[in-house]
Amino acid sequence: MRTFECDTGIIEAIAETARSRPEQSFYLLHEARLRARARLLVDLFLPGYEQRRVAYAVKANPTPRILDILLEEGITAFDCASLREIELVRQLDVAAEILFNNPIKKRGDIRRAQRLGVRHYTVQSTSEFAKLRDCVGDAPTEVAVRLAVANPHAVIDLSEKFGAPPARFRSLLAEVAAHAPAAAGLSFHVGSQCRDLRAFADAARLAGELADGVSVPLAFANVGGGLPVNYAPDDRYRIEDYFAAINRAVADHLLPRLRDGGKVIVEPGRALVADSVYLAVPVLGVEGRARRRVYIDDGIWTSFINVALFRWPFRFDVVGRDLRPLREETAPAVLYGRTCDSTDRIGEVGLPEDLAEGDLIVFHDFGAYRGALATSFNGFEPPRYVSLP
Repeated sequence: MRTFECDTGIIEAIAETARSRPEQSFYLLHEARLRARARLLVDLFLPGYEQRRVAYAVKANPTPRILDILLEEGITAFDCASLREIELVRQLDVAAEILFNNPIKKRGDIRRAQRLGVRHYTVQSTSEFAKLRDCVGDAPTEVAVRLAVANPHAVIDLSEKFGAPPARFRSLLAEVAAHAPAAAGLSFHVGSQCRDLRAFADAARLAGELADGVSVPLAFANVGGGLPVNYAPDDRYRIEDYFAAINRAVADHLLPRLRDGGKVIVEPGRALVADSVYLAVPVLGVEGRARRRVYIDDGIWTSFINVALFRWPFRFDVVGRDLRPLREETAPAVLYGRTCDSTDRIGEVGLPEDLAEGDLIVFHDFGAYRGALATSFNGFEPPRYVSLP
């Protein structure tokens, strides 16, 4: 009999759902785990500081039920990158604080966002700031100037595309502060899946030093996201350690540059939702060639695009159809997706020797940048969500 990394309740819920959805993959949202995670992150960030904001990065997973749960657990600020994300949040909560943080925006989207009550924007160039001023006029508006932060310890370094380089950042921040002295702020992002918590102190120190050239205290500082998730079996990241590092960096380098009561923002996406979602995928076929091939009801065009792009690691359990016992012994197999695309190859893994059609592979930590990136390529729809309270 195989042992599972998932707890028994989750395995049983997945098996029961699979019986009612034969041959269909699905995401299982563990609502209690998401609630606990949201409360933990809120508690860890700058405890006792009144003007703190934990703003969820909607792009990680825009599933409405997830947004509802976060709202219920006290996360009322949202980092949005598009008009569609803004409209989604507004439909769920008319009072939510929305940060329109895409540094390159359409004029029409800015005007529509203003009508929807958005008062926080991000820029990284003088031309974008001029565009923003043209669109919002004299309306009270918070403007963040984003600093480019290179980080070799991030799985995805965002600095090539996002942020003003230090020399330009200082002059742009001064320009924004001169135009709107009560509403200028700074932001940075240390990169996705940051594997070295010292990156936050380095970025905050640089941002703080550059902000010294501004003649007025800043209204806010945004330290971005990048908090890592334990995807690989050997990963041992502790979210408590990361928030302790962030809080120290804020206290040492950013709070001295803010006006009294200045706002401080953190924007977790992946770290907030990843471990609350499982992906259950039925085996569609097994071919016993020289190298065994296993075909599943998902692939690189839906839930596994991160594997295709970045060779992202993953953990999984294997559950026999109707909970039938599977052998502990495993053998190599190549996982293939369901499309008629020869590149739809997930990779080589060890799977039970007696794996068969109808058995389930349950992937862990699939709540971030999975369904959000899924396509309907080749006529295959993304998996649907099922909730476990």
